[in-house]
Amino acid sequence: MAKHGAQVEQLLGLDFFEVGTHGEVHAHLPMHDADEQRAEILGPVTALQERYGHEATLFRPPYGEYNDLTVAVVKLLGLQFIQWNIESGDPDPTLSAEQILARVAKRTKPGSIIVFHANGKGKQTRQVIEQLTREILPSKKLRPMTVSELLDCKSTTP
Repeated sequence: MAKHGAQVEQLLGLDFFEVGTHGEVHAHLPMHDADEQRAEILGPVTALQERYGHEATLFRPPYGEYNDLTVAVVKLLGLQFIQWNIESGDPDPTLSAEQILARVAKRTKPGSIIVFHANGKGKQTRQVIEQLTREILPSKKLRPMTVSELLDCKSTTP
């Protein structure tokens, strides 16, 4: 985050882009005690608040790794614990935009949370997201939304 200050400010200003956190150094949280997990989780939350005036409310554990202690610490900090159901694979330099799009399109369903990277490692990310939002999601009668918006959705099925 510190290396990408201008980009963080730009992203925080976009209505359709939500910034949550997933730790300071991408730690394997289950390998740490409560105090270490708390510090790892709280670091970026505090940094976003102090540097940008942004209140981060979402936490996704690095690598999807967590234990009961992680969930308890996240809850104690007042954050919403989230996971995902689709990894786009966008940081993989061997995957083309077409391969990434095919992977995501095949797995996307109502309520999907798709992991994309805004850290510069996903060279195809922008192209994939543009095609996904213009073609794939509408063809499935879906639309993009933030995680907070998704969590606020009310089910219409009995």
